[in-house]
Amino acid sequence: MAIASGHTDVGGRDYNEDSFCIEPSLGLYAVSDGMGGYEGGEIASRLVVSALVQYFDEAPAEAIDGSLDATVAELPERLVSGAVRLAHNRITEHALGSLSRMGATVAVLWLHERETIIAHVGDSRVYRLRDGVLCPLTTDHVVEEDDVVFLTRSISGFSDWRPELRREPVAPGDTFLLCSDGLTEALSESDIARVLQTYTPTEAPYILIEMARLAGAADNVTAVVVRVTEPKPAN
Repeated sequence: MAIASGHTDVGGRDYNEDSFCIEPSLGLYAVSDGMGGYEGGEIASRLVVSALVQYFDEAPAEAIDGSLDATVAELPERLVSGAVRLAHNRITEHALGSLSRMGATVAVLWLHERETIIAHVGDSRVYRLRDGVLCPLTTDHVVEEDDVVFLTRSISGFSDWRPELRREPVAPGDTFLLCSDGLTEALSESDIARVLQTYTPTEAPYILIEMARLAGAADNVTAVVVRVTEPKPAN
């Protein structure tokens, strides 16, 4: 079980291309940062988030609760990878005409029994706060050339879209943050850790985004905070 909340803000942009989802019944949480200009980026991030929710919502209940083929150790990773693949397919289906260059990043957290599966594509991040220590659980898929940062992976028709996956045990009190790069460009990790320690999961996303705005956030800013209250018992 977990308590979760999320918030998104336009930041220093004219329009918001970020999207997020909080689906406690599925154990699914995600943040997506769209790209491709006005309309394209917004559509892309919404397509990604809706595809993730659709995939998990339509997956057999036995796969979600762990009773389906429990001997297959990689089943949780396969489910998350399948969800990201569906998101990629949705993007490529809609990337026509003026939307041909649209794409999105994604950061996914799936709470599964006493573990979590983390997946990401691009530079949206997942952090974990445990015992007062903030630990990044993702590494940005970027390369820097001549002081310009480029994505090396994105959910799009023109880039490597494959998610990087990670499995971690969870414990009561673990607090996870999923965020777009607009937040991490504006705030230091020490700022983030202090907020996650001080505020409830309901309050923290709003405090983080307000701090990012005050710090001059130039991009859209999105934060989803998830605090584990008690891991779901294994079957």
